[in-house]
Amino acid sequence: MRYFVLADSDNQITDFFHLHKLIVYEKIQQWEPVGEIEIKNTQNMTRPEIENITERIISIIKAQNSELLIGTAIVGLPYQILNKNGIIMCESNEISQQLFDEIYDDFYNNLALDEEEQVDDIPPYPVCIAEDGFFYFDFDKAMKIHPNLSSKKMLIPFLEQELYTCLTIRCSHIMPWLTYYAEQRGLSVASKREDGMYIVNIMHGLCEKVGDCNG
Repeated sequence: MRYFVLADSDNQITDFFHLHKLIVYEKIQQWEPVGEIEIKNTQNMTRPEIENITERIISIIKAQNSELLIGTAIVGLPYQILNKNGIIMCESNEISQQLFDEIYDDFYNNLALDEEEQVDDIPPYPVCIAEDGFFYFDFDKAMKIHPNLSSKKMLIPFLEQELYTCLTIRCSHIMPWLTYYAEQRGLSVASKREDGMYIVNIMHGLCEKVGDCNG
């Protein structure tokens, strides 16, 4: 399994428009850099140039039987093209062994279904549980039923399109992209451990005024 990280000229994780190279990471004993691919600086580029660079990145990733790209921010036209081509994107301010392990758990560990578990009524998106825009999402259960979908594909359409006050997510680990995503969009995130699981509350609108989503 290989990950591709957007990096600047100092080998630091960066966004698409400050990209200088792709650093390739693979797990040997631990996650280690195993290669670099130079990409010319993409600042002040025209739309065709952005499209060409993005398509080149897609070709590089897929040529090595991977589908995951990590950067500080992947938005706009690059995001649209990458998403359309099935590239899984993760946003983070820094890289670490823990981050890589969490990404692996999130996107590649398909948990086996419990035989007694009812699966028909577990959709791959948050569901409304109360009036005034309160939603709930059990990520681990949804991931078992829909292993072909990443957490981003399940949650970002909801976060960007749904009118909600508060979303509560139950998960075994917090998605590595979620906190950064929320900060960039002015959302409030609070989390706590409960019975070995994380309960993550994303507050939007009135929820910050009424308090904890769980009451």
